Amino acid sequence: MTGFVPLRLPRALAALVLAGLPLIMTGAACAGGYPGDYEIPSFPGDPPPVTTSAARSPLDRPIETLAADPVAARVIDRNIPGLLQNQRYHMFKSMSLRTVAALSSGRISKDALAEINQELIGK
Repeated sequence: MTGFVPLRLPRALAALVLAGLPLIMTGAACAGGYPGDYEIPSFPGDPPPVTTSAARSPLDRPIETLAADPVAARVIDRNIPGLLQNQRYHMFKSMSLRTVAALSSGRISKDALAEINQELIGK
């Protein structure tokens, strides 16, 4: 007789596997929820995290982070008037200025972004 031979697990092992399945599927098995919800600790001997100049750019930080700094908020208001007072601010405050500019259909110019970046780096 040829064909598929089913694997038979002892009942206790099968019960453990099936009992843990909902935990894995819901992310409850991870401390704090899903794997991306917490920061991975560093250990001695680990190389330092890679940072690029683009990652340090103010244009790549969340807008609400920039708005919390009074100097940065004035720079944004001067170059993109009304952005921080926009009625839809709650919808884009977690995005970066670079992302919002890309979604703005040209209403936020590259020149305005360059000016903001220059002023905030030089402050």
